[in-house]
Amino acid sequence: MVRVLHITESALGGVGTYLNQIISNMNSRVLGEGEPAQIRLFIPESDRRMVVDIHPEQITSYRRDRRSIPDLLRFVLAARREIKRFRPDIIHLHSSFAGFLIRPMFVFRRRPKIIYCAHGWAFDIPSSPWRVNAIKWVERVLAQCTDKIVVLSDKEMRDCVQMGFDSGRLVRIYNGLSTAPKPAVERRWDDARLKVLFIGRFDRQKGIDILFDVARASTKEMAVWCAGTKVVDGGDALDLPENVTLLGWLSEAELQGCLQVADIIVMPSRWEGLPLVALEAMRSSRPVAATLVGGLPEVVVDGLTGRLVPPDDWQALREALLRDDAETRKAFGHNGYRRFLDYFTIEQSVDRLVEVYRDALSGPRQAKEEI
Repeated sequence: MVRVLHITESALGGVGTYLNQIISNMNSRVLGEGEPAQIRLFIPESDRRMVVDIHPEQITSYRRDRRSIPDLLRFVLAARREIKRFRPDIIHLHSSFAGFLIRPMFVFRRRPKIIYCAHGWAFDIPSSPWRVNAIKWVERVLAQCTDKIVVLSDKEMRDCVQMGFDSGRLVRIYNGLSTAPKPAVERRWDDARLKVLFIGRFDRQKGIDILFDVARASTKEMAVWCAGTKVVDGGDALDLPENVTLLGWLSEAELQGCLQVADIIVMPSRWEGLPLVALEAMRSSRPVAATLVGGLPEVVVDGLTGRLVPPDDWQALREALLRDDAETRKAFGHNGYRRFLDYFTIEQSVDRLVEVYRDALSGPRQAKEEI
């Protein structure tokens, strides 16, 4: 029986949704000979609410208060204990912190097969040249002890090859969602203005400040719902425009209710991997107004499933949101649903990931060693 251990330092937002979808849909898959794979997930205790479709017995957790040095050390020690206990054949690491902190454990010792997905690369975050170059150097070094690196878009593939990654280690797998979402919790949104929905973290990456600039200039034209909360940025109070309502973190069923009553989904991100929010919108036949960053242009087709604008340009985003009439938005939503079915279902993602696991396992096997 093949044993797979998924590890992440945080399962909030898209990473949690991804893990919830992937693991719950992979439990019946056979990776080697005989029985289905035995799959486990290692996450912070506080993030269990993000993975409600995974059986509790498959989840091991640790206590995480905030992203501090003591918490990161606690994560490493707890992950080490879980690896020693479970003795996985494959370790699948999710996001930069898990990739940075876990892979060095295996630099000088025999190891299981290592799969890594950054879910948005840290070197894409706007920063000083020395910091970006340092992150790229670390990623190149750690790639040498990684069997397969999952990138989420063709853009990520090109960037990694240009940066010097071994193309043989890279595999592009689009994110995917189930074609049958949970039944929606009914919501009412009685407003004659354009109903704009934002789903995500209230952090600089997601461009919530850009959306607020749009909202302030459009109090007569639009009402905005924001589902999420702050995760990465500091605790300063948000300067909330009068036409914006904060909903907090919502369950999948609650989000489905919001998607059903929204006119358009907005994604003003400054950088991204391949965000699941766009797929959730398309699955619900809703148009998307998004920025030209990361894998978003591979999901949202400008003028067919929604509108694309440059990042950090609130005026262009406002124009994109208000540009189309109801019939055009309906056509965009219909086209988006068809595109979702063609490219972004969970079955397609899992099929491809199973191929990656089997390919990794077919390589030279290393004896397991206590760590």
